[in-house]
Formats: sequence, C-alpha cells, structure tokens
Amino acid sequence: MGKVIRYSYDPQSDELNITLGESKRAILAELGDEVYVKLDPKTKGVLGLTILHFKERFKLSKKGKRYALPLLGEFTLPAPLQAKLLNAS
Repeated sequence: MGKVIRYSYDPQSDELNITLGESKRAILAELGDEVYVKLDPKTKGVLGLTILHFKERFKLSKKGKRYALPLLGEFTLPAPLQAKLLNAS
C-alpha cells in the first residue's frame, strides 16, 4: 500500500522536508552534499528526505544544473482519483 507524500519548506533555514506517510521519529543519514535520508530506527526503511539549501539548488536547476537523488520511487494515485481522472478524459 502506498504512503501519502507530505512536504514542507522552511524559508529561514532554506530546508525542504519530504515525509512518506505519517511523521515519526527517524534517524538521519547523509546521502551527500547536505541531502539526508530519514530512516526508521527499527526497520531502516525510508521515511523521507531533508534537503538543505533548497532555494539555491532550485536556482541552479533553472540554469541547467540538475540534481539526482540515489533513490528509486513509484507514484500511484488513490483509486477514486484515478477513476475520476480516467472518466474525465
């Protein structure tokens, strides 16, 4: 079953936080270049990401520099929304 993706941005610290599912206690592990993965302390499953200096990275991405994260992902729509969109087309 999929998890809801939530995000928040703090302009004072220029920090983007992405959470998969409900927020809960996590340990941080740096993936590199001030990008952190949030891990479940028991299962070591991915709970989210924290990206520092997000605004600056975003500015650079507009200038052609792209950042890749070493993660694999899959996006799905909840069944009612998927049915609604398919019926609308």
